[in-house]
Parts: sequence; C-alpha cells; structure tokens
Amino acid sequence: MKKVLSLIIIYCFSFTNSYAQNILNRTFHRYQWGIETSLGGAGEKREPFMWGISGGLFFRLQNHQFGARLAYYQESSGIFHTYSLSQTINFYYGYLISTKTVNIGFQVGGGHYQNENNYRNNKWHNYNLEGSLYFSLTKVGNGMHIRPFYMWNPQHQYLGINIGGTFGCAWNK
Repeated sequence: MKKVLSLIIIYCFSFTNSYAQNILNRTFHRYQWGIETSLGGAGEKREPFMWGISGGLFFRLQNHQFGARLAYYQESSGIFHTYSLSQTINFYYGYLISTKTVNIGFQVGGGHYQNENNYRNNKWHNYNLEGSLYFSLTKVGNGMHIRPFYMWNPQHQYLGINIGGTFGCAWNK
C-alpha cells in the first residue's frame, strides 16, 4: 500500500511540476466524451485471481477527465459454479496528458463495493477507493486503452489490470 501510494504521489508531482514549467504540451483535442469497456482481472495476496468485465462513461475537458465505471469480477471453477463475486461502482477523476493519439495519466476515485462471500459482514465497509494509471491510443476519441489499478477497502485490497476499448468523440470547438 505504501509503495503504491508513494508511486502515485511521485507521478502526480512530476506531472504538475513539469506542467508548471510549460514542458508538457496542451491537449490536442479540447473535449472528449465516450464509453469505456474492458476485460481484465484482479487479485489479492494468497487469493485466486478473479476475472471480469468493466464499463463506464466519461467526459474530458482539456486535461481533466470525469467518469463513472461499473466493474464485475468473479473467481470461477467452471462455467456455472462461481466462488467469489465482487462488484464496484465508482466515480473517478483523472488527469491526462494527451497528444493527437496518445493519452497518459492517472485516475483516482471511489464508490460502492460489494463482495457476495462476505455480504452480511460487509455492511459497514461497502465503499472502496481506487487509484490507477491510464494509457490509451485513440484516434478522434476511439481506440484501445490499458489500465493497471489498485483498489482498497478495509477488508480487501485488489491489484489488477484492464484492457479494453474506448468509443466516443473528441473535438476542439
């Protein structure tokens, strides 16, 4: 946890410091909206890896991105029998450095967390905080992205990665 938090702080500081010195370019597209869908997985120490899907909506104004994301992960031993089910509904803020085709940035957010295995014990801990890095290749708002993330809640700490598509539109006026 401390290592991940330290990396995020150093990452944020390096971007804000270089932006203040006018080293970074302004965004190529001023506005962008879209839908993100992805496949990926998440895991904990000493627990099996969980596979899942996520999807969400976002809006970007220059370097600032705002969005909401629903993610659903499960550990499965077969097609019909599942063991552990986890669901998150998060709102997030992101800061992106964008060129014509490449977006690099970080996202922080939080929201609702539910795990069906300990649903009854999870009444007071049904929230989560999430931090992630975001890398994408897009052309006028459509493209592919990869998002490694860390999700924290008092009972679970997941480390995972999502790979997916971004579908939307980007413009300047």
